[in-house]
Amino acid sequence: MAGSTKKIMLSGVCVSSCPSASNRKLDCAKDDNTLCSAVSTSKIYASRSVLSYCIPDLEDLEKVDPLMVKAWTKIKSDMSNTVAGK
Repeated sequence: MAGSTKKIMLSGVCVSSCPSASNRKLDCAKDDNTLCSAVSTSKIYASRSVLSYCIPDLEDLEKVDPLMVKAWTKIKSDMSNTVAGK
């Protein structure tokens, strides 16, 4: 499962705004508060909003979870090889 898009989707939680390098706090969305609030602060990485998804800063993510960098690199490559990604 390492390096897979499934890993990304299974690890996600809904937030009202994306965490940043200066604010590593999850602003949990009301509908996902139970799961979201259980996320360890050591697992929160900087990200930015793209089409309503929090896309990680890969350098920051590398420090938190190197296996997730592989997953995000794979999804970026997969998307780049589609009509939508060109």
